[in-house]
Formats: sequence, C-alpha cells, structure tokens
Amino acid sequence: MTIPHEAPKPGTREHFLQVSELQRWGTIQEYVDLCRTHGYFTPDFYATAIAHMERIHVRRMLRQVTDGRGWPTVANIVREGRDGRPERVFMQEELFGPEEYRQVVAYHYGMARHHLFKAQTYRDHAKARYGMQLPLFGEDDGERTNLVTVSLTPARNELDCTRPKPRQHFRDGDDLRSRPYPEARTRCRAYDIMRPDRESLSAGADEEATMDRSYVTENDAERARLNVCVARLSHDEMARPISPTWTIGVALAHLAFVDRLWLAKFEEWERTGVVEMPPAGLFNGINDAMLPWWRTMAPVQVKHEVIAAAEAVDRKAESLPETWVEVIFAVRPHALMRAFHRRAHLDTIERTLAG
Repeated sequence: MTIPHEAPKPGTREHFLQVSELQRWGTIQEYVDLCRTHGYFTPDFYATAIAHMERIHVRRMLRQVTDGRGWPTVANIVREGRDGRPERVFMQEELFGPEEYRQVVAYHYGMARHHLFKAQTYRDHAKARYGMQLPLFGEDDGERTNLVTVSLTPARNELDCTRPKPRQHFRDGDDLRSRPYPEARTRCRAYDIMRPDRESLSAGADEEATMDRSYVTENDAERARLNVCVARLSHDEMARPISPTWTIGVALAHLAFVDRLWLAKFEEWERTGVVEMPPAGLFNGINDAMLPWWRTMAPVQVKHEVIAAAEAVDRKAESLPETWVEVIFAVRPHALMRAFHRRAHLDTIERTLAG
C-alpha cells in the first residue's frame, strides 16, 4: 500500500491510478500523453512495447480472416504446450473437434454473461442517480420487439428459445447475476492435449488473450466500501438481525468464508491445471453447517477476518495469468468478480442499518 507522501514507482498500477485521477475524461491519445508527461512509460515499458504491439496487430489481423459468409476462419484455443504448460493458439475451425467447440462456445457464453452483468450494473447506477429505467432485451420503453432470448435449459442441456416477457424488470436476487449455471458441476481443463495428426496453426507460445480486467477495479471498489462499513460498525450493530437466523455479524463472517473458499479454489486450480467448480447448490448446505460457528465468533474477529479475506482473494484474482482468467470466465465469471457477492451483502447490511 502506498504511503500518501511517497510517490508510487513509475510504471506500476499505483502510478497509473494516480495519473488517471488527474483527468476525469478524454480521448485515449490524451490519456497516453498524460501518462507520458508524468513518466508512466519507463525504459522497461518501451523495451517490450514493440513486441507487444506486434502480437496485438497479428492477433487483430487473424481475427479478420473470414470465409465467404464473413465468418472468422480461426479462433483462440488453449492447449498444452511443449513444456507442459497451457498456451493459447489460433486454430482454423476446420481443425476443430468437440473440445475446441466446447472451449469457444463456453468462452463466448461466459463473456456474454460478463457484459450483461456490466450492462445491468450501469443501468442500476443510472436508475439510482437519475431515476432512469434503461431497457434491456425487450424492455424498449413501450415498443415491443421480436428479440429471441436464447438460454441453456439445465435439465435437458439443450437450447431453449423463448420470447422475452414484456416489461420484465431485473432485480438483485432474481436476475442473471443470481441464476444457476447450466451445469450443476463443471469440470474444465485449462488446456487441451492435441493429437499429433491435428497440428494447430500456432500464433506463438507467448500469445496472450486480451481479457477485460475491469473486475479488478470493481473488486477494489466494493472492498473499499466493505472497509468503511466494517470500521463504522459497533458491537451492538454487529448483533442486529437481518433475517430470522442471520445477523450483520453472521453476514460478514459468511463473506469472509466464501472469499477464503474461492481463494483456495484459485490456488488449487493453479496447482492441478484443472478448473473444477463446486456444485451450484453447495453453498446453501455450507451456510447451514457454518451458521452455529458464525453466530459465536467475536465481533473483532469477524471484522479482522472479513477484511483480510477480501484483500487476499482480490489480490489473487488480480494476479492470475491471462490464460487462467479466460478459462474461469468461460466457466463461472462470478468466481473472479468478488464484487458481486460483496455488493449484495453490503446492500443488505446498509438497508438494515438504515431501517
């Protein structure tokens, strides 16, 4: 953590955050100029910038190679490299087998969920600040559309196309953010071992996917909110009920436990090379089993642990390599986005304190 009177090290994330606060909006070139003026671009940065831009350029050009229908002929796949570590390659669709299609579909499905969540969150912000109800799907301010919502039916594991319900409003607790995933248990290898007779068209072992890391900023923001909330809570407020069986203290102990659980999963996946999600309904059973212990935890212990757990899981989620981030996004994006879970409980706590 940077001490206020100390300048952050040039080229670090802390330095960029400090520089970006100097200008609230602008073109990308204006931000580049701002970073250059304040010494963000170091000699180390320029030493690697050319190679990085070469990869970005080639990646973009590969994605623009299309067939007669205008459909891309190559896609990004994770497989095992010669050194046994995961590597990301571009492969022609003609070489795809079932596993390659599974990866591509899972990735785009996961990113669709991620971008839908961001749309919902920005819509929530607009409503809170300006009273606006921006439309999603068929919600077009009175004009009916013929959009078709495509979802994966859990029971049959097949596509279910239905017309959207008119004026359906999404709320925390019943929208896409809290719906179960299509599979109760998902096991996803972080790489695919290719057979010798199906060589891929490799884009290079150092190829990296450009992932949206905005979840880091969202996690940081909700962790800062958590810090403020915890610092203000008295012992009496910690004991205030938020449901027949839960108190504010229990909710915070639950937050800490779940963050520690995901931290352990991230570390396990790095060790084993396999992303294996817990069953979707597991947490309900865990909550019931842990409740007696959470109710007996001392308030000072709960306060310390919920902050420590949040910091630990956020730093781990931020430091994961791009390959792992993409694999986790393809299976369950919310695992990395700790802000989702944190925000829901903090909202409940604040409503309880206000009431």
